[in-house]
Amino acid sequence: MSGVVDDAANEVAGHRVPNLRRLWDLGLPRHPVLDAAHFLDDPESTIPSASVCLNDALSTLEEARFALVEGFRKVTHYRSKSPPNEPAAVFFGKFYGADVALRLYAAGEHMANAILRMLAILEGDLAPYRKGRISLQAAVADFMLTQKPEHSVSNIIRKLGTSGEWKRTVDYRNLWVHEQAPLVHGMGLAFKRDKQAYHKISYGSRTHYVWTIGGGDKPEISVDELLGFVCSASCLVEDALAGIAGYYLGLLANPVMPRAPDNPT
Repeated sequence: MSGVVDDAANEVAGHRVPNLRRLWDLGLPRHPVLDAAHFLDDPESTIPSASVCLNDALSTLEEARFALVEGFRKVTHYRSKSPPNEPAAVFFGKFYGADVALRLYAAGEHMANAILRMLAILEGDLAPYRKGRISLQAAVADFMLTQKPEHSVSNIIRKLGTSGEWKRTVDYRNLWVHEQAPLVHGMGLAFKRDKQAYHKISYGSRTHYVWTIGGGDKPEISVDELLGFVCSASCLVEDALAGIAGYYLGLLANPVMPRAPDNPT
């Protein structure tokens, strides 16, 4: 497996993976109690607690990077055996690819929580954008792009949200959790849930049902494709986290005044 991983270049099997050194150099992870010292004039500020959310996002991204490296290593290892063991390569690639997608989604939720705390966005502010959504990140993105479209954090959100790789990763995660993950090439016989074993055929007023016996349903993606788009999405999450962390550091350098009450007396 020599040449599969190049940690110095942050590459695995020719794919760029998140540069954790870049995030560590920004001062992550943070110490929220020490950061609170910047807000002596506003002891109830929610800004220092954003550091905990950023720490959680970093930890989750670190785990996602590990899963990426292991996924590419396993695929390369089993394909390089003599004879190649493609079923094992596909199994492990699929396993680690799904793990990356799940962790990246979680990182997005952590970053959304950080944004709420940094900008002191109240539950009442966000309520119109929840619309029954389970995903906090979707609601925060809708709020920011609607209410603060020119904000630097909105630009970070926009870049991530419009990425095709990020959309594919979130869609894969949503299907994996709520419905059925896309079928992957090389997993043997696999079936879609909505396929009927009996096909209905009508002739005038008469209806017949034909029972068909055959192979499984057509795979939708390859394991290389899965690892490819979650890998690209992980780098986009790295960029987003770096940008949000940079904004947070700016708040520490220039603490904002406390938010005025909605109904001052």
